[in-house]
Amino acid sequence: MRARLEVLILAGGEGTRLWPLSRRNFPKPLLPLAAGASPLQRAVSLARSLAGRGHVWIVGERTLARRARRHLGPRSGVRLILEPAPRNTAAALALGAATLRRRVAAEWLLCLPADQWIRKPRTFGRVVRRVLERGSDRSLVTFGLRPSYATTGYGYIEMGASAGAGLRVARRFVEKPPARAARRYVRAGRWVWNSGMFLWRAEDFLAEVYRLMPEVGRAAAGLVAAEPEERRTALRRWHALHPVSVDHGILERARRVLVAPCDIGWQDLGSWDALAQALPEAPDGTRYAGRYRSLRGGDCLIYAPDHLTVCLGARGVGLVVTPGAILLFDRAQHQRVREVAGLLRRSPELARYR
Repeated sequence: MRARLEVLILAGGEGTRLWPLSRRNFPKPLLPLAAGASPLQRAVSLARSLAGRGHVWIVGERTLARRARRHLGPRSGVRLILEPAPRNTAAALALGAATLRRRVAAEWLLCLPADQWIRKPRTFGRVVRRVLERGSDRSLVTFGLRPSYATTGYGYIEMGASAGAGLRVARRFVEKPPARAARRYVRAGRWVWNSGMFLWRAEDFLAEVYRLMPEVGRAAAGLVAAEPEERRTALRRWHALHPVSVDHGILERARRVLVAPCDIGWQDLGSWDALAQALPEAPDGTRYAGRYRSLRGGDCLIYAPDHLTVCLGARGVGLVVTPGAILLFDRAQHQRVREVAGLLRRSPELARYR
């Protein structure tokens, strides 16, 4: 892999869709969600295999980023880029790009989320190498995942004409479409899931940030400036930023975005419905962690690693058992689990469960 490749791992997000397992003091990237390793450990292992030791960075809010470094251990070699406050992925990636341009003269940036599992890392590595060998035409590249089923929980990208080296032009982004549209996209064959993984030259990405979100570009550049006064001004600018995702803020409006469609055994670990796909499946269709038996029930999600759960006639429910908090929900409404965070914020007497 090229020496000028740096990998930026996004360790943001509150993990509210995985409550009560993911909480303020037990953030999602640090939890052993599937097959023992945490998503962050998997992301770092993948990043090292692609860029080498010493070329892996974590960008995130200060408390989470420092906790991540402790989680990885003193010999991880991973370096931190600390956000003054979380402002979503557009700002986080801009700060990461500006920092790496200044500190190590980074050329190419591979951006990975810390809440996924890639089961075919070698296949992913081949796709990354193919993009790097193609070189730059100032395009921003996102990785598209062939949808295995219709879901309303992910973003979709419509692919257009071929751009060479297995890449396709990105025609349209749709965030979490309704069920009917999702089924239509899967049948059409020209739509892929938006993975939230990106590969671009740092200067090309920053040029689009300055063009489309100049306030973000100025804040990011100022935070890595040499002059203390410039950094203080940038800090005020950063706190005034409106949180915007990189998809909405940059990719949907960028001059040229390409898609690298791939089948890499991708597994999202960001919600209970997604995590269920990484758990064992019982004969009745239930996904479970712990000991499980069924009496005329099924199609449930049971996360109770330290318990025996017996399902008696129940169907389509989710049950998550953790020390101090239990979640019971309708699996069809799994995306609404994030609303629990709002309930806890509005209820001071429940603050310790956040």
